[in-house]
Parts: sequence; structure tokens; C-alpha cells
Amino acid sequence: MVNRKPNLFIVGTRKTGTTSLYHYLKDHPEVFMSAAKEPHFFSKNLNYHIHLYHNEKEYMSLFKEVTTEKIIGEASTSYLDNENIPSLISNFQPDSKIIIILRDPVELIYSMHFEFAFRGRVVKDFKEELEIQKNGDSIINYIDLIKNIPSVINRYIEVFGNEQVYIMNYENFKKDNQTEFIKILRFLEVSEKFIPEFKKYNTSSKPKSFLIARLLNLEIIRLIGETVHRLIPGTNNYDPFSWNSQPFERTEMPDDLRSLLEEELKDTRIKFQSLLQKD
Repeated sequence: MVNRKPNLFIVGTRKTGTTSLYHYLKDHPEVFMSAAKEPHFFSKNLNYHIHLYHNEKEYMSLFKEVTTEKIIGEASTSYLDNENIPSLISNFQPDSKIIIILRDPVELIYSMHFEFAFRGRVVKDFKEELEIQKNGDSIINYIDLIKNIPSVINRYIEVFGNEQVYIMNYENFKKDNQTEFIKILRFLEVSEKFIPEFKKYNTSSKPKSFLIARLLNLEIIRLIGETVHRLIPGTNNYDPFSWNSQPFERTEMPDDLRSLLEEELKDTRIKFQSLLQKD
């Protein structure tokens, strides 16, 4: 019987090249990556995505085309949000390999903001959104989320052991795709001879209409989306925000906000560096 249970989880963080890595690995002959990149199966409390796979039968359908591939994977960045998720994954597949990509936490916050703004979940002005989050009036808190990452990573290491967890430096990956990709292949114990075309995926985007992006988050739209996904197989793999997107060049973060965040995340930056040195 063919094993179709995933044994590779690219768990994040957000905006660190996880989409690119997903596509590079998807082309490898010994690797099968899920039809939908981010099923979020183990993030049971997640409710702001339109396309979710919280039903095990639907989740396993993402891997029905597996044949002889050695590595079967998916890439859900929400798996780095909660310390309970490592145990959930381990109970499901204890032999799993975990890949984590880290980048400077200040840059991470800024990049993450534009992703959430693109999806209509926060206001588009970064400074304004930070104030809203400070007052507890947003669906997310960037600083709390990022400060919690080291604890979740340590939980992954505790549950799976150092041998099954690979932590990669985003800046190194960005600078030299091939060298870092070969390290990943070595970690996965698959052929290092395969080298993909290193195209960029999930580049910076903004919505053509912020109003439409906000409307796509309404509960009624989410429920309609879930109904469509159940009735029409394959539609769950389509990102409903993609047709409302347009590329843009991100401006530099204002110096005053950078200084504020650097101070706020000073300890987190040290923890990130410590985790990267474990590699």
C-alpha cells in the first residue's frame, strides 16, 4: 500500500520564501508537495482563511496522487503560531521533518503587514495598524506573534529532536538559492542532483481594491467559499484574493518606526540568531 501521509512540514515563518521553497521542492522527482500549498489542517482555530482543510478526509485528498515519492509535504505558515501544533503533527506523523525559515524580526513584521493588508485583514497604513494592534482592536498582533515564535520553535525541537528540524536563514536563502536548497535536499535525504529554476514566488502585491479585499473577509463570503469548495473539487486550491492583486514596490520603513520596533524586538532578534546557530 502506498503511504500518502505527509512527512514534511514547512511551517514558516510568513514572508520568508516558503512559497518559493514549496515550488522548488514540488518539482523534485523524489518529493510530492500537496496540491494546495497551505491547507492549515493542524491550525484548528484558524478562521480567517477562505480555503481551509480542517476535515481529515479532505486534507488527505491533497496527497491522493502520491506514488513512489520519498518525501510528502505541505507548507502552512500558521503552524508556527501555536505551541500545541508540534504535538498535533507528531501524533499524526511522528517521523516528520520540519523546515523553518527565519528572517530579521523587524523586517518580518513590515513584510507581514503588507501581506495582511493585501488580504484586507488590517488597515493599509503600517503605523496606523500598529496603533490599532497596540489598543487590541485588530485580528492580529504582529509583535506578540513574532515574540512567540522562538517558544514554538523550541517546542518543535523538543517534540521532534534536532535531527528532524531544519532552521534556515532567509537572507542566506535569498542571496544564494542553490547552496541553501542543496542543504535542504541533504536534510531531506533526497538526490542533490536536481536543481530547479529558481523563480520568485509570492512577491509583494497590493489589492486593486482594498474594499473588495475587505469584503472577501466577511463571514458570509467565507461560508459561501466553503460550500463551493465542498461541491466543486479542486476549487480549494485557488486563492480568491489573487484576481484582486497587483504588484508594487514596497517603500522603506520610516526610521522612527524601525527604531521603535528594533527596541521592542531586541530580545527576539537575539533568540532568532541563537536558533539559527543551532543549524
